[in-house]
Formats: sequence, structure tokens, C-alpha cells
Amino acid sequence: MICVKKTALFKSLALKFLASAVLLSAIISCSSAPKRAMRVTDTGEKADLLFEQGNSYLAGGKINEAGKCFSESYRLAVSIDDADLLCRICLSAVIYKIQSAPEAPYFSEHTKYSLLDQARGFSDRSGNKKFYDNVCDIYQARILISDNTSDGEKARAALNMLSEKEKELSKDSYYMGYLCRTKGDALTALGSFSQAAALYADAAGHHLKDRYLLELGVDWYSCARAKSLAGDRTGAVAAIENALKYDKDAENTAAIASDYRAYAKILTKGEYTEAEKNSAVRALKWAGAVYKSGGFDKESDDCILEAEKLSSK
Repeated sequence: MICVKKTALFKSLALKFLASAVLLSAIISCSSAPKRAMRVTDTGEKADLLFEQGNSYLAGGKINEAGKCFSESYRLAVSIDDADLLCRICLSAVIYKIQSAPEAPYFSEHTKYSLLDQARGFSDRSGNKKFYDNVCDIYQARILISDNTSDGEKARAALNMLSEKEKELSKDSYYMGYLCRTKGDALTALGSFSQAAALYADAAGHHLKDRYLLELGVDWYSCARAKSLAGDRTGAVAAIENALKYDKDAENTAAIASDYRAYAKILTKGEYTEAEKNSAVRALKWAGAVYKSGGFDKESDDCILEAEKLSSK
């Protein structure tokens, strides 16, 4: 009897142990299994990277490369029906169309006006319609400035449009900075250079908040140009030095070369000393070397020719 009871007891214990082991195995299996993602983002991330690369090319003066990136990014964004990204791509493509030659190969079936219309359509379908509608207005202002006539009517219309959007975009450092710079461009078109310079500096202040290096270089370059046009050589030199700093930080080859070229023009505007002329010649030669390193052969040759002409004076 004792042996029977022990055997029964051992069987009971064995069954309990086996049940516990099975339960523990199931718990471990469930807790360690990888969780499945509820959203696939591979195509979206690739499209977004191409879009950002296109903007970098645009800022660096590589217009054709920018168009290629925007075109491919657009195709991918359509394939996943990403209205937010499509709105932003169309807006950058507006700038591409403004800066490119009429025979440029990308978005050839579109005009800057039709691209803006597309952007507004995608804004309507986006998850942030009010925000993107305001951003679209900035790009409409840019189109107006690019179409400005000698009477300045369109530039003034752009200024009025932008002033109405300041409150709406004040919390977004990128677009608020872009708005300020666009207002500066409108004022430059109207010949109000000192006011324009102040707005370019304001744009830099907004872009500095989130370290938009490419934008900072453009802001300070624009400020230097406006100050030079206003006759403020000292202020223009300080501004172009700021532009050079941020363009170096961004490793923006074309912008670095353009900064040196602008520095030379600032130094030799109006009356200048022999020392200023020599500094300008050195800056032009170095601008040519930097352009050459980035594959901008025409710009490089132009700088070398300018340096030779200035040296002979």
C-alpha cells in the first residue's frame, strides 16, 4: 500500500510539474515574441530623405540634382498617398521651377503656378490643413516676387500677404524664418534695403533656434547683400562672415564659394583701398578653387576671370 501511494503521489507531482512547465513556456514565448509594427514606413522614410536631399541640393546651387530628388520623392509619396509630404514636395518644386531654366527636365509638365495649386490640393487632404494653407501662402508670395514688375505692385502684394501670416506661423521656427526672409526679398525688390537687412537678420534669429544651418547661410548672405546695397560696407562684411561660418558648418560648397565671391564684391564696391583690392583678389581666387572642387566649372572660371580683371586695375 505504501508503494502504491508513493507511486500515485509521484505521478501527481510529475503531472503538476509538467503543467507548470508548459504554462511557463507559453508565458515566455508570448512575452519574448517580437511585436509586429502597426505601420510600415520604409517608402515614406525613403521619400522624405530624397525630399531633404533635394532641398540641400537646392540650397547648394545644384538645381538639376534637386529636381531629380524632388521628382523621385514625389513618385514615392504618391505610391503611399502621403498628402503632407506631397504638399511639401510641390512647394519645394515651386522654388525649383523659379530657379531652373525653362528647358529643365524635371516637372516639365508643370508650371510654378500649377505646382502651387497641387500643393493647396494636398493641403486640403492633409492632417494639418490650416498650417499648410498658411505655408502655401508664403510660396505664393515667392511667386509674386519672382513675377514682380518695375512698379513693384506684386512685391507689395506679397508683403501684405506675408504680414497677415506672421501670427499663424510664429511658433514654427523654420517657416517663420522663411517668412521673414521672403519679406526681406520683397523689400529688396522694392529698394528698401535697410529694412530688408533687418528682416534677414530676424530670419536668421528664427532659424538659429533649431539650428537650420543651410537656412542660416542664406539668411546672412541675403543680409550682407542688402547691407551692401544700403551702403553699409562694415555691416555687409560682418554679415557675409556670418554666412561663411554657417555655410562651412553645413559643408555647403557652392555657398562657401559664393560667400567669398560676395566678400570680394563688397570690398570693391565704390571707392576702395589697395589693401581691400588685394583682399578681394585673394577671395575671388579662392572662390574659384572652391567652386572647382564642387564641379562648378563655369562659376570657377568666372571668379578667376574677375580676379584677373581686378588685379589689372
